[in-house]
Amino acid sequence: MKFSIGDYLADTAHLTAQQHGIYLLLIMHYWRNESLPDNDTQLFVIAKAFTKEIQDDVKYIVSAFFKNGIQKRLDKEIATAKEKYEKRVAAQKESVRKRNANSNANSNANSNELACASSCSCSSLSPDLDSSSLSKKELSELFDQFYAAYPKHVKKADTLHWFQKNKPSKDMVDMFIGKIKEQTTWRNAKKNAGEFAPDWAAPIAWLNGKRWEDECDHIENDGLSPAGRRTKAAAERVFGGAQ
Repeated sequence: MKFSIGDYLADTAHLTAQQHGIYLLLIMHYWRNESLPDNDTQLFVIAKAFTKEIQDDVKYIVSAFFKNGIQKRLDKEIATAKEKYEKRVAAQKESVRKRNANSNANSNANSNELACASSCSCSSLSPDLDSSSLSKKELSELFDQFYAAYPKHVKKADTLHWFQKNKPSKDMVDMFIGKIKEQTTWRNAKKNAGEFAPDWAAPIAWLNGKRWEDECDHIENDGLSPAGRRTKAAAERVFGGAQ
């Protein structure tokens, strides 16, 4: 993540040391998830805000620097980083293509090199999950199904661009939706058990991060009340799980 010290200090000269820490924690969360949660409890956990004074500062920072959980400056930095990454991947593919074109190796050697290039090219989807034969209408319908199923409706244009670029098959989108339902059930169960459940990332971040591969961990049943579990979880976050 590119960090402009001059721009940051110009925008935050009025902040206290505590507010600087809160803002930086929120920026780092935004960089990874491309949005902030719209839930105060989730924001307090991200900012390590366990007292009312710190929680009031969290609310101030969010209202001052984010609009509906979104900050255009960070969005621009994220888009620039993605563009640079895609250019590096494209340059790598072109380099491999030229080596293959100039190679005098036999066909088996060429096949091995192409396979290696494929595994190193960081493609978003496996070839057997890509359906480049989809019509624009079919792809649009698949996108609509995915976006309607996803719990957080932000970054719609970026998410649509991902679909247009990667062209996931119907089976792939059905799998996405199944995983979304599974992860929703898991989050609800965590909350009902009084355990911390992470907020949903923006849909484009979920796709780019291959979050459908995330494993849902075991939901603790230790006899504690929900309030007791929250207290235990907060202590572990502060003290690193020390007993």
